[in-house]
Amino acid sequence: MKKLLIILLFLLAACATEPATITVDDPLVIRPNGALGTTVVYDRQTGEQAFTLPTGRISAEFSTHITAQQKKSSTILTSFDTMTGKELDRITQKGTWEFAGLSPNGRWAALAADGANIRIVDMQDKTIANEIALKGDFEVEAISNDGASLYLIEHLEGDDKYRVRLYDLAASELQADALRDKRIQDELMTGYAWGTVQDPQGEWLLTLYVNTARNAAFIHALNLNNSVTFCLDLPSEKASFATLQQYTMTLSPDRQTIYAANPALGIITEISLVDIGNPPVTTRFKAVALTEEGQQASVISADNRHLFFSQNDTVWHYDIQTQAVNTVYQADNQIDGLALADGMLFVAHHDGKLLSLADRVWTDAQRATR
Repeated sequence: MKKLLIILLFLLAACATEPATITVDDPLVIRPNGALGTTVVYDRQTGEQAFTLPTGRISAEFSTHITAQQKKSSTILTSFDTMTGKELDRITQKGTWEFAGLSPNGRWAALAADGANIRIVDMQDKTIANEIALKGDFEVEAISNDGASLYLIEHLEGDDKYRVRLYDLAASELQADALRDKRIQDELMTGYAWGTVQDPQGEWLLTLYVNTARNAAFIHALNLNNSVTFCLDLPSEKASFATLQQYTMTLSPDRQTIYAANPALGIITEISLVDIGNPPVTTRFKAVALTEEGQQASVISADNRHLFFSQNDTVWHYDIQTQAVNTVYQADNQIDGLALADGMLFVAHHDGKLLSLADRVWTDAQRATR
């Protein structure tokens, strides 16, 4: 049977969040607009699309894709095997619900209505695990793999003011205190979410925010296992909102380092999740002109040596050991996704073609490190 390479592609909407992204030798997930979008599966032997799954959410290890379809007075949750496209199961819920979130392991689905009513569905047991009615304006941020913790964004004082809240699903209780970076006194944060990265093990959720009041970008790092959160500033240079949107995020395979790259600023930043507070390592390269439309992607090798990232039609390589940056590919149309497998870089183009860049990419990358 022909080997399939999964690349998850999502259309970038004007109000969507940044791109950013995740791992080596596995599918590359691009998550503009909260990880909600279609899944396109390629046959890497032919470079052609094998099939497309409808708009939905996907588990962090890319095994299961789940959709939510509203029909009259009900909502149908359908799960698919992403390797084959086969439908696995259907669960019908009474009422019309929005598909608000999915735990990293794909077991717990969060449905929401009216910004305050939330239902947690156990996709494994096909039961309703929790019914929640809140007062206020809440948005689902994440669900832990064990189904015990629900993380919420509580919107306050306008669209750009928010704080992170923890709802204990086992105790059916909203924790009184907001979650915040202990280094920062104010629990109220300001910014617009512009992209997320979920690590495959389900430990970290990284969200790129842009603070329009300060013309600054930062990463909100949330540990789903121990309910710890950090706000990590990115080099911003008081750039425009459109420029700061261009950041991609990649988590290292050992989940200890975040790599944030912004071609419009000509910056790559390495931020440690182990030694929080240490100055980040920043590398500069020639910035590119900002494009009104385009998509960003990034992927890192399993040995934590090579980072590839793209913006619109260009792919760059960053050698993590030498901190050298070079351009390795220029496409004739928009690039929608990147993936690494068997020592090759795969580039998914907007026209539906999948290109392998084995020889050229690795040759150029090696030259850059000498």
